[in-house]
Amino acid sequence: MRNIVRPWRVEDRDAVLALNAELQEHERSLRPSLRPGPEMTEGYVATLEARLARVGEAGALLVAEGPGGRVLGFATCFVDGDELEWERRLVRIEDVVVARAARRQGIARALLVEASRFAGRHGIKRVVLSVLTLNTGAAAAYHAAGFRPVKLTLERWLDEEEPSAP
Repeated sequence: MRNIVRPWRVEDRDAVLALNAELQEHERSLRPSLRPGPEMTEGYVATLEARLARVGEAGALLVAEGPGGRVLGFATCFVDGDELEWERRLVRIEDVVVARAARRQGIARALLVEASRFAGRHGIKRVVLSVLTLNTGAAAAYHAAGFRPVKLTLERWLDEEEPSAP
């Protein structure tokens, strides 16, 4: 059975929570100032659910489902705008998460393809996303899917030292 990408359902919530916590812990290994996955995941997913309810058709939480209905990954995308560009409307992908055990099997690419279809259904030609600089695996996957660097976010901690986990 092939993996499929579909809109999320409420029964996917536990899998989305677990995947989000896994991603947060992975990113925390790259950037220790991030909050622990178990501590932030419930609130983060609740915020996503509220935002999706508020924006309706202008947002989507997509899940990649594998054999037996197991959720292997998810992506969120929202119609957004950029007043600085001639083509102001865009779709912003805010999360792309694939279970560690299911990586390098085309799941992220399938989620990105479906997010691009979401953009097309809204008549939007531009899709953007961000990635942690040190998350080189994800950056390589995005590059392979046709994404190119456009902006660089710089940050400076005023105490000159990035906080680590408490």
